Amino acid sequence: MLTRQQLYELYHSGFEQMLHFVEQLLSHLAEVERHVGHRQQYTIDRLLKDVGRLVARVERLKAQLLKQQMLNYQLTRRIQELQVELTRREGQRSEVAPPGVRRDSHNSGLPPSLVHIPEQRDRRFRTDRDHRFRSIGSSALLVQGRSSRYKSRHEHNHLAG
Repeated sequence: MLTRQQLYELYHSGFEQMLHFVEQLLSHLAEVERHVGHRQQYTIDRLLKDVGRLVARVERLKAQLLKQQMLNYQLTRRIQELQVELTRREGQRSEVAPPGVRRDSHNSGLPPSLVHIPEQRDRRFRTDRDHRFRSIGSSALLVQGRSSRYKSRHEHNHLAG
């Protein structure tokens, strides 16, 4: 950059020198503009290329996202189907008792009015003895061939005498 003193000396040196100096300045300015224009164009081109790559990447990511969303939807539907199947199977399993377990309102989750209980044998006849040999009204009288401790006193005395 020229100082004020240098410009004053140039002005007094004559018209030709001043004209030559202005032409040099204009030439230098044109060169700087070309250089700046070239750099700007290079930057613009580089940025356009970057934008193109980013747009392509965004499109790939959109496609990938769409695939993921479709897979997520399919998996959600499958989970729902499996949950329905599991609920159905659990319902079937709760209706059928495992071997050796009798279901009633205590262990089936059903109210007593909905539980089918198979008819139980009369609790009076749960012993291993054969109760058909009992006499009516007597629980200790048994027919012949049975242990003597079950015979009545009358029978016992009769046999002894």
